[in-house]
Amino acid sequence: MPCPGVLLGWDDLPFWKTYPFHLHDPESKERPAYSFVSMVPPQIRSTRCLGPAITAHGYLPCTRCRSLSVDVDVLLDRARRSYQHINSEDVLNIVQLREKLAASRERENKLKLKNVNISDALVIPREHLTEYKDVVQFVGQNNVPALQRIFFNSVKRGWGIKTLRERLDLAVNKEYRAVNFPQHEIDLQILIYELGGAGAVHALSHSYFALPSLNTIQPYRRQNNIVPCVDGVRITDVLQNIAALFGPYTDKPGAKPSLSVERPAQLHGYTLSFDEVASDPRLDYMAGTDSIGGLCLEHIDALTTVKVGKDISSVEAAAAAVRTGKVHIASEISVGAISRLSQTGYGAKPVFMAPSCKKGGWRDLLKNMEIVVEAWRRSEHGEAKHGPLLSVASDGAAGRRAAMFMMTMHSEISPGNPLYESVRNLPGLNLRVGKNNLTGDVDWKHEDKRLCTCFCSPQGIVVKNICVNRDLLLSWLERLPDHDWSEMTLHSLLDPSDAQDVPRAIKLLLCIVEVAKLDSEEFDPSEMAEFEAICLLGELLDAWLQPFINVQLSLSEQIESLIKFSHLLCALYLQNGTSFLPNQLYGDLQITIKNAILMVPKTRLINGELKVFLCLLGDDVLESLFGRSRMIGGHSPNSSVAELQHRFNSAMNLDRIYERYPELERKPRRLAMFRMRHVDHLRPAHFQAELRAKSCDLEACWKAAVPMAESILQKFGVKMSVPFSQLFKRKATDLMRPFGGKYPAISAEVDRSMANLCSHQDPEIDESTTTGEQLTIDFEAMIASELAQLAAESEAGPHSVFTRINADGHLCHKKAVMRTLFDMTHDTHTSHDRLQRVRGFTTGGKSYLREDTVYGEKTSPATHFQLGNLFATLICHNGTHLGLAIAKCTVIKRGPLGSKSPSVSAIPRAELDLPSSPYTIAGQIYDLIPIPSTAGPLKWAWNGKLVSLSLLKKRKANGSGKEEISHLKNLQFSVPSCLIDPLQDKAEDFLTSELPVSSERDKTWVFMDADLLDSWYKLWNRLFADGDLHDKFPTFTGISEGSFPYSVPPSAACRSIIYSAPIAGTVIEQSNLTRHTCRVCQQPVKGTDRQIHVGRHILKAICGVPDTSVKFPVSNAYPCGMCGGPTNNGACKVEIKSGKALSTCPSAYSFMVVPASKFHKGRPCTNVPVVCALNCGETHWKYNFKKHLEERHPSWEQIASPAFLALLEISHAEQTALDIPVAKYLELLPRPTVLIPSTPTRNIVGRKRPASCTPRSRLAKENTATTPTRRASKTPKVDS
Repeated sequence: MPCPGVLLGWDDLPFWKTYPFHLHDPESKERPAYSFVSMVPPQIRSTRCLGPAITAHGYLPCTRCRSLSVDVDVLLDRARRSYQHINSEDVLNIVQLREKLAASRERENKLKLKNVNISDALVIPREHLTEYKDVVQFVGQNNVPALQRIFFNSVKRGWGIKTLRERLDLAVNKEYRAVNFPQHEIDLQILIYELGGAGAVHALSHSYFALPSLNTIQPYRRQNNIVPCVDGVRITDVLQNIAALFGPYTDKPGAKPSLSVERPAQLHGYTLSFDEVASDPRLDYMAGTDSIGGLCLEHIDALTTVKVGKDISSVEAAAAAVRTGKVHIASEISVGAISRLSQTGYGAKPVFMAPSCKKGGWRDLLKNMEIVVEAWRRSEHGEAKHGPLLSVASDGAAGRRAAMFMMTMHSEISPGNPLYESVRNLPGLNLRVGKNNLTGDVDWKHEDKRLCTCFCSPQGIVVKNICVNRDLLLSWLERLPDHDWSEMTLHSLLDPSDAQDVPRAIKLLLCIVEVAKLDSEEFDPSEMAEFEAICLLGELLDAWLQPFINVQLSLSEQIESLIKFSHLLCALYLQNGTSFLPNQLYGDLQITIKNAILMVPKTRLINGELKVFLCLLGDDVLESLFGRSRMIGGHSPNSSVAELQHRFNSAMNLDRIYERYPELERKPRRLAMFRMRHVDHLRPAHFQAELRAKSCDLEACWKAAVPMAESILQKFGVKMSVPFSQLFKRKATDLMRPFGGKYPAISAEVDRSMANLCSHQDPEIDESTTTGEQLTIDFEAMIASELAQLAAESEAGPHSVFTRINADGHLCHKKAVMRTLFDMTHDTHTSHDRLQRVRGFTTGGKSYLREDTVYGEKTSPATHFQLGNLFATLICHNGTHLGLAIAKCTVIKRGPLGSKSPSVSAIPRAELDLPSSPYTIAGQIYDLIPIPSTAGPLKWAWNGKLVSLSLLKKRKANGSGKEEISHLKNLQFSVPSCLIDPLQDKAEDFLTSELPVSSERDKTWVFMDADLLDSWYKLWNRLFADGDLHDKFPTFTGISEGSFPYSVPPSAACRSIIYSAPIAGTVIEQSNLTRHTCRVCQQPVKGTDRQIHVGRHILKAICGVPDTSVKFPVSNAYPCGMCGGPTNNGACKVEIKSGKALSTCPSAYSFMVVPASKFHKGRPCTNVPVVCALNCGETHWKYNFKKHLEERHPSWEQIASPAFLALLEISHAEQTALDIPVAKYLELLPRPTVLIPSTPTRNIVGRKRPASCTPRSRLAKENTATTPTRRASKTPKVDS
């Protein structure tokens, strides 16, 4: 019997309308758990029915059927709800579906209505869209002038699209021009005007850019009216320039207020920079002052006036003075500029301009500096309005260095000085300053370039007795893993020919720092010594560079790094002296650091909240000003005084624009620190760390930095004889003068960091001075005198630009008069060289060459002797004995070591001992100690040190014959390649732990005694067999440091051995005696005195003065200045290279020509090589030039320039010092007569003369073009 099921409880709703019958579809996902047994009444049974339950009352539904009420209630509840509350459409009943359908139809009708309404509303927008499309198409097809301004007007004035379209059409037809110029367009057009001129402004104004016209931008363009000094240095000119550049702009009635220099919100520190810019050697007529502009101020006192006046007498007098050499046309213009030390407005403003011939002394430069400083202090627009001058900066030139020293070192910071409390506990800091605590400064970028010049030179620098030069750096930089070096790239990095390339210099210094990252596991003992030296150098350079290039460092971290660098620099300079760095470069680096340190308390005195930007120190801002002025010149970078005056005015306008829009400026390539797309020039805004002056505690920085420097020195084994704490307790000893007493910065020695230019040639300064000095200048009287002169000129009234050129009153423009009378190239107009004919000079110059292995030549250690290889040679170590030296090769030159001959990295071994071999080998001697053994042969081991040899002729006062400083000349020697024996293949590297050797390194070299003995005999026999080698070995007077010659004391294990032998009694002795003997008198002469000694013999022979000391007469055929022998047959040839005199004479030595050409009582002879300036190009000794001119140039008296003749003069003082009697004085070169009329003549105008190239004849020819129309009975009208 089946289960009867249960009734479906659907009583309150219409069953047939609301029950979802479709759910019982077998495919329905919502199918109920029951089925219908009957529909009327609705009876249901569970799909899992258990069958009927049998009871006493009959059959009843099972439990599962009885529980179906729950499922039915779910369906009933869903049927009661609205369709909107049911998520699935599959469970809706017919009633709910109808409701939903009705709602959907209602929404559809609403949407249709809305669509109709929208369609009606879009009629007008569609029309507008058509109009906008028309505007876009019109703009895309036409160049609409001032498009952006037209749209701006449309927004501002509320134009409709039709009005906008009409204005665009009018603009294209040039009937409408929008003139509401925004400030950036005005600035852009001013920028274009300054760089491109009025033509560029006109073109862009009439182009579709429609930028402002010239008349529009004039009220916005400031006329600074910078006044150059043309009639002497006048403080009133400087005061006027300060007012023009730092004062309010009131020159022009229509000037805009934004151009005025308002009083700053707070005072700042300022720096004064001085430098020279090259100028065209020509003169200008300064119409504003009626003066001749461009004559050198050093000799302007030779003229009574530089005013042109009403006739040409003053111009003729000036032209005569120029031709006779009393006054010079300026070759450079000295510029002094003041710049603000702040994040904005730091551009240099030139307040001083003076033409210069660079023949003045340091006192002239000092006077200029003091006048500018005093003018800034006195001007109402100077210190009182803007702030004090804190430093005077230079690029390191010799004359300015001396002037800056005298100006900023004449007093000491003592109690009572506002800076004293900040610096009193800084041992070693030099505390000397100038007036108002003024300090000197040298541009750090110039110092970077000078450092690289030292590194790239053959002599290099000596660090830990290792010579770090170009060739050594080349071998190490090639190993850097993160650089894809090509040969050209690496050689160009080490090429010193472009000494002004700042990015190259900084990149080279950073590459040296990176060498420390190399893995040193596989380095041999020689390489390990080099690696340690370069790593120490890298620590030094990293401490120097980081404060200027790392924008993440705070001011305290920057100062700490500079203090660490200062002490490292001092320690290395104490160890190796000028072989480490030239005196001048060392002093300049310490001056830079001193100024940076003192800049902190000086800024704090103004306002502790002000930031200190080390990147603004130096004269880099002045270099940027020069770069802008050259950029304005385009293809003519050099300019005259008047032209530079206008360029500086333009540069000041550019400065204001670039300050607002720094992205518009293209920085000069050689001043950019990094050539990278994201940063090409570090500006103050790039430094975001804590730079406020009050945040830096100098004493804390000092205490932190000095131990860091000491730890680095200890790490690399640099031992100081006296620690810093004791060193600076000595009297007059500090970081700027570590040896005490005099300052290295003002040394008179050659500064090899500046391309071998003589550092200081002014005999007036005493290089042993320890304090500066102030010039006594009565500024009150100076100002009163200048004001009186200006008042007199003002009373004279306006002047004319025309002047009388003859007695008849004919007029000529003053520019034409000057152009004609100062034409110095009339003798070059017939030259076949077009450059000489047009510009007055010829091409020249030399390029730096480094010769490497010949292309196609294969190099290998087996076939070639290479840089860094070991070799044996013979040296004279005490003046009497020859000793065997084992050395490491540091330089290989194709020619003498001091010459400009190219260096090479390897040479074939087969060519080493050839008699004709041109190579010279330089090396450093290893200190070897013997390792005797009873069980085996004798060995020699390197103890890691280098032998230092002495050149002293006399013993020192303390009885010691040793030199305290190891210079390069003590550590490095040079020999011909035929006097060496390669030993690289015979050396073995051993661990020092396996040998009885005390060394700083883990590995060292070991040599067999048999190999040393073989080299000894080989070199000794070669030396005696070749007479040309008898005087070619290096000679020293003793040993300063190290064990030399190599020797073994007698013992049970080994017999006595010494690798040294006397030269007495041998043929070598006679050769050495001849080498130090004068050929003329046969007397011994010191090598460096030979030119003076022989010059005395030559001058006596020329003057006919008896010379009783003569054994062999002086040659009559152009005697050699080194031996007195003939030079006309090709022997003893002399030449000048890079300022050095080089001769093929066997007795010759090289010396700098310019210092030797100046007469001094201690070195009176000026017989130096001179290159003939009369187009033959021959080089002769000065005393031979009269003979050369008479034989080679018979008309020399008419064609030689006064400057050339002055170079050949022999002064009476020189002849007296060389024992020439007054009656025998030699007037070697009498001055030819210069035909320059002193007064106007009637021949200039109104009289025919033969064609000539004299100045007056050309003036007459030009007069018809430059003189106003003349009438027979009427004087032409003169315009004022």
